[in-house]
Amino acid sequence: MERHYGWVIVAAGAVITCLAMGAMFALPVYLQPIADETGWTRAGISG
Repeated sequence: MERHYGWVIVAAGAVITCLAMGAMFALPVYLQPIADETGWTRAGISG
């Protein structure tokens, strides 16, 4: 029986993409608390 690892690579890429998108869209949730704790501006944190 041959093993085809192409689908494993596709699945790993999908998981990485989901994690990256989740991190990108979660930033606004934590942006203000981070700014309050550090004293930095929101622009300084984002940029």
